[in-house]
Amino acid sequence: MRSRLLACLVFLVASPSLAAARPVDQIAALYGSEYALTISRNGEPIGQHVLTFRREGQAWQIAAASDMVIKLAIIPVFRFSYRSAETWTKDRLVTLTAETNDDGEKTVVKVEATGDGLDVSGTAGPWVAPRDVIATSHWRQPPVGPGVVVNTLTGKRNDVTITDRGEDSLLTGVGALPARRLTYAGDLEVDTWY
Repeated sequence: MRSRLLACLVFLVASPSLAAARPVDQIAALYGSEYALTISRNGEPIGQHVLTFRREGQAWQIAAASDMVIKLAIIPVFRFSYRSAETWTKDRLVTLTAETNDDGEKTVVKVEATGDGLDVSGTAGPWVAPRDVIATSHWRQPPVGPGVVVNTLTGKRNDVTITDRGEDSLLTGVGALPARRLTYAGDLEVDTWY
């Protein structure tokens, strides 16, 4: 239950527009150089998720930072911290490093492009992912249908089916915004909005 709640909290990433199959250049133009979201639980803010996009020559550096604290009265009862750094060249993931502290349980995930695909290491040990695999950093809309994702919290291979649930209206700090809801089902179960 805690991991499902946590996944819902971390990955409710609403972007200004649909980002499916768009080049990183276009996605970065939609988000801007920095995009910050408040993470809420039961209508109360418990943290923040910040994405940054930086161009370095032909490569894009995309960083994500999430921090959450859940309190009972004034006493913190749960803390979560996530940091990731991705390098993309020609709309392909080249490297990814993600560090998570899930209430004291720390994980590190590393992904690196090789001639065979993407070498992935994490809590489940090393494995080779297909070159076009999607990572669960959730700033880029994944394709709908069955597939494999690299879970950036664990490094595990997650077999999922992604379903397009249509357009929703999300209440944000600037009012209601239209967003497309996608549901991951299978080894990872989470809803995301783009």
